[in-house]
Amino acid sequence: MTVIQLDNCLLRKWNVSDFEALADIEYDPIVKEFLGIPKRLREVFVSSTVDDLRGWAIEAKPEGILAGRAAIIKPRDIDYPIGTGELEIVIAKQFWQRGIGRQVSKRLIDDFFSDPRGLMVIAIVHPKNEAIHKLLNSLSFGQDNTYSNHDHLVFVLNRLSY
Repeated sequence: MTVIQLDNCLLRKWNVSDFEALADIEYDPIVKEFLGIPKRLREVFVSSTVDDLRGWAIEAKPEGILAGRAAIIKPRDIDYPIGTGELEIVIAKQFWQRGIGRQVSKRLIDDFFSDPRGLMVIAIVHPKNEAIHKLLNSLSFGQDNTYSNHDHLVFVLNRLSY
């Protein structure tokens, strides 16, 4: 499936033309503060992202423009049990508070847990990102102090509690 229609956005495959717009989103100073992006040049980000980006492009409705990205990937930094996926979601500041993050996260989590191998989803978030804390709490994630990820918090959602 190449397009998933949601109420206020759609998820679609990436286009080459999306990478400059994604860099604009991820290098916005407010968004970047919450992401912990390594200090590298924007041009390096764009060129490396073209080959490495997983997941979905989020396109806002009705504007029809790139609003962010989302995926559930294999956790990179911490050893988690088999069957764990890491939720990644980045949304441009102008699309915050529109429910896009909730709709996209819920859809990706539903899809992940529809596979019997999907047992747990984690999210690694900046402590000051109160909006994502509220979103994760509304989806039944709980903070997990068992794992640490430098200066970020780890939230966990088990299939049984979803």
